[in-house]
Amino acid sequence: MALSHCWGNGIAFKTTKATFNDKQNGFKLDQIPQNLRDAVHIARSLGFEYLWVDALCIIQDSPGDWAGESSKMARIYGNASLTLCADLAPHSEFGILRPRSTMRSHFFGSHGELCLQTRGEGWAAMPQMPLTHRGWTFQEQVLSARILHFLGDQIAWECKTTLYFEEHHAAEIEPPAHFSIQGFVREVLHQPSNGRRDGSADIAEAIEEKMDLTTRISHWNAFVSELNVRNFTKLSDKFPSLSGLASALEVPGMGKYLAGVWEYDVFQSMTWFPRWPQAPTNEYRAPSWSWAAAIHQLIWYIREWKSDPEPVERDDLNQWKPADMSAWNMWNSRFKPQLLSHHIEHASADLKGEVKEGSHIIIQGFCRDIYVIEEPNSLYDAYEFLFGRRLGRKVHMDMRKGHLDSISFFAEDLENPGVNIDMAHLEKYVCVQIARERRKEFPKILALILKRIEGSENTFRRVGLLALDAISNNIESLEWKAQALKLI
Repeated sequence: MALSHCWGNGIAFKTTKATFNDKQNGFKLDQIPQNLRDAVHIARSLGFEYLWVDALCIIQDSPGDWAGESSKMARIYGNASLTLCADLAPHSEFGILRPRSTMRSHFFGSHGELCLQTRGEGWAAMPQMPLTHRGWTFQEQVLSARILHFLGDQIAWECKTTLYFEEHHAAEIEPPAHFSIQGFVREVLHQPSNGRRDGSADIAEAIEEKMDLTTRISHWNAFVSELNVRNFTKLSDKFPSLSGLASALEVPGMGKYLAGVWEYDVFQSMTWFPRWPQAPTNEYRAPSWSWAAAIHQLIWYIREWKSDPEPVERDDLNQWKPADMSAWNMWNSRFKPQLLSHHIEHASADLKGEVKEGSHIIIQGFCRDIYVIEEPNSLYDAYEFLFGRRLGRKVHMDMRKGHLDSISFFAEDLENPGVNIDMAHLEKYVCVQIARERRKEFPKILALILKRIEGSENTFRRVGLLALDAISNNIESLEWKAQALKLI
């Protein structure tokens, strides 16, 4: 059995280089924190012989042991018969087996099948549980085959297909909150269908085969979205905390893992923007183009990384036919960026773990200058154009003052006599096209907004994401030039 729990502000009883030999000789239960003591009691009561606990099974002051063990999390939690989640405990001394506030009567009825009891919150309480807010516990739960949750009012059983609560015998197929294994892995574990009802199996299978890696990376993006809203004591732990899940999701066709993105299509995992403005920091977290460089909630242009909202469509006779992808294919053949080379500085032997400053990629894409200015008295709307069916251009800057919206201009826009802006506050950047949405109506081109590193001609840092109309004079403009860029 494996334990998933919160340390709180730390845990006093742990394995270190100095205590390693002592720990191997055994220790008394009254020496260990209450969470661990309760976990041992539960494991023994259920007939388990072994219990894996991170504080004891990893040498805490050994970076090498940490890197090695964190990379094995997929095997540790994935192969455990059961994972015990101390959901309610905010720290190691809180305890798992707590007094309950619920009441339950004796059984009655002709066959003793009835009782009266207080109705608990069930899965609706999960978003408030301390365990769901910790970054390290995310992959522990997603990777686990079976989980026993100890909530405030009851015990819950969770596996990859269902939930059961102590208070009733029926399965919870669709939990009200998204904090469940099945919510995260249902699509990942989904097997390709054998065709549609009308028998168009060849079309469906061809599309599914072609988009398999794209879909897999899209699920990876969903995983990192959840991770980014969770808390870390050290933000540099983001990569190590997801290392096991990256290994579990990886297949050969995805290529190398490059600081949170996959070599097969590094640009697919760059179509994010932060919902809330990022605060300046001197702490290095990750390369600017990686999701790990941002904090708080990320929003993705989901219509880009899905294979297609409707990969096949009906014709006039109501028969399935391949969707018209000619416009997307034209962009793909003309403007699609390329990954030329990469250099990732790893902080340890774990190639999916923490990365160091100096990590970069070199890409070639179609670029042009763009000018951005914040709009006074405006309010940034993160979802504008994301789901709407209309034309327009949207700037998503990573850092925003007072949550103000920004507007953008190309050189030809500034020549318009109707433009009235404060030129002194107009910032010049470079934008590079990285993706095109596949939807039919009002598709957007997505481009990274880059700031040139002072003293360097072709080295840039990401500062935002631009969405502009795929069908416009700006896209056909000769100002878009192919250029090699180094992104740090």
